[in-house]
Amino acid sequence: TKLTQLAISTLKGATGAKGAKGATGAKGATGAKGDTGAKGATGAKGETGATGPAGPAGTPAAFATVLISPAVDFQGTHPGFTAVERVETGIYCLTPTNGVSIAHPIAAANWATSTGAGLIVEPLASSVVKCKAGQLEVRTSAIEAGAPVLSDTVSFTVFAPAG
Repeated sequence: TKLTQLAISTLKGATGAKGAKGATGAKGATGAKGDTGAKGATGAKGETGATGPAGPAGTPAAFATVLISPAVDFQGTHPGFTAVERVETGIYCLTPTNGVSIAHPIAAANWATSTGAGLIVEPLASSVVKCKAGQLEVRTSAIEAGAPVLSDTVSFTVFAPAG
């Protein structure tokens, strides 16, 4: 066997030039996801931003409860109205405070302080007939013999939302 090893070693020649680089191998499988790192410290609070522009000026709302007994008058506070008067049977004129919109009024009868049946309260903001321009006209009626009749027996509450 020594002779065979000697013969093989003598047959070995000089090392040849380096061969060309082989092709890139296929991509390996994605590894397992690592553990989540520790939470970082909270950053410093930022500066307060500038104040934004003011919105448009609104129109205040108006609210009043009108009692008919013993005399026509407001009950308690009545923001948005300065006066109330009865100009004819069942017709009341309410004067709004300057700047108050009475364009879309809502009204309802106060049953506890009214008398009669089938009470009706109708606020007229745009078709004022008996009141001055700019006033809120409110008509009150009660059902008599099956028909509405203007009546001084109806207390009411009126609300004009901000416009």
